[in-house]
Amino acid sequence: MLGALPAWGGGPDAERYAQASPCRYGNVPQLRLDPLLRARAEEVCGRENIRFGHELTALSDSGEAAVATVRDHGTGWLHEVRARYVIAADGGRTCADLLGIEMDGPTGLLDVVTVHATMDLSKWISDEEVLLRYFMTPDGQGSFAGALCAMGPDRWGA
Repeated sequence: MLGALPAWGGGPDAERYAQASPCRYGNVPQLRLDPLLRARAEEVCGRENIRFGHELTALSDSGEAAVATVRDHGTGWLHEVRARYVIAADGGRTCADLLGIEMDGPTGLLDVVTVHATMDLSKWISDEEVLLRYFMTPDGQGSFAGALCAMGPDRWGA
């Protein structure tokens, strides 16, 4: 190891994070989070109220509720949905534009390839407190070659 940097509730930030939440910080990739969110939404709203093949086309705040206009791709039908809040889990691609929120700073800086893999790395990695591990090219030249992110006891993202 060349160095360590506490992050996300580790080291000197542990007490501050503990005061903010009863749960420790964790990393849940979208492919694991989506089924959890869907199951909870079906439990709370009923399976018949969870829809796929729909697109958000307009979004506003009436002062009393969020108002979303949604298109059913199967029928083309547009309908309004009123809710207390909206989760903008769209990677900054839709909601910000619909609300007139501009992104600040440069975009398109690099290309990224994400890999999810299940493997036993315990021979090389023993510290469960580390969330991200950066690795360098073998000759040590240039910038880092990638990052390895813990996504469970035997799951990794790179």
